[in-house]
Amino acid sequence: MSFWKKLFGSSSSKPTASHPASTSQFTAVSQTSLQIPGSEFAKRAANGPAWSRLPIMSIPPIITELNAQMERLNVPSDAFHDFYNNSLLGVCPKCNEYCAGKAFLRMPMLASGGGRVLFTGNSGGFERMLQGTCLNHSCSSTEFDLFWCPDLDPRMLQNLRGRGINLDPNIQRTRDHLWRPQVGR
Repeated sequence: MSFWKKLFGSSSSKPTASHPASTSQFTAVSQTSLQIPGSEFAKRAANGPAWSRLPIMSIPPIITELNAQMERLNVPSDAFHDFYNNSLLGVCPKCNEYCAGKAFLRMPMLASGGGRVLFTGNSGGFERMLQGTCLNHSCSSTEFDLFWCPDLDPRMLQNLRGRGINLDPNIQRTRDHLWRPQVGR
């Protein structure tokens, strides 16, 4: 059992993976038309669905910026844990290993420790991510796709289904009291 499943259990709304599919099942055109640069991820996420492919090492500052954007929208920081678990998803573009958003909340704090963070036992891949590689021990990817509210964009849902990842398309109802997409921004 992976670290993420041990840490977050099966009661989360984290997506389920039916079977990993190769990333060649979806076209490069659909990928590039939806993807945005990592530098725009937090700002775009504040307004609606977002998707960026970025180096794993760049995730901690992006999460810090996302936190700031959400605080500007008056999302209480004590709600981030469940809110991010229902909104943020990271997926390896090479092996399709994924993790839910609340795992990313810890990255900025642990990354700031640099090499001083010591893991004992099996970290489930978290140590690898802090070093800039996929959490899957048999994958060498140094990139991750970050998705914010992919359930709100049918093209993102289709992309994830092509990777064998199924999301609840009605999860927005759990976020409504904290955040709603901003139309026209």
